[in-house]
Amino acid sequence: MARVTIEDCVKHLDNRFLLVHAAVRRSRQLIDGSKALVPSKNRQTVIALREIAAGKVRVTTKVSKLDVPESPPLAKDEEEALVEAVIAEINLDEMAATKEEGEQGDADAEQGENAGEVEPKQKEAKEG
Repeated sequence: MARVTIEDCVKHLDNRFLLVHAAVRRSRQLIDGSKALVPSKNRQTVIALREIAAGKVRVTTKVSKLDVPESPPLAKDEEEALVEAVIAEINLDEMAATKEEGEQGDADAEQGENAGEVEPKQKEAKEG
């Protein structure tokens, strides 16, 4: 019995991605009781691929348009206000980052001062 190759199937479809989806859909149809279009004693997946390779299965794709509502154009004043708000938000983020860096530097300095005290205490605990 001849093997079904991907190349045989892709001749009838645009690409491998579409081939996978078509084979899965047709396999499910066969599992649900659809009649096979080519004679075969194989499993449903192989039968679906054989049908695609034989050109018995027609695959249609539909392209849907995205339904994105268009916003009305902003007035010059509204656009300037929006730009100023974004700039203000960026400045706040930068200030917060600078403040966090300063606090981190203070915490590092405190750890450096306390780090020397940890070793002697540990030695004293071992001696006592």
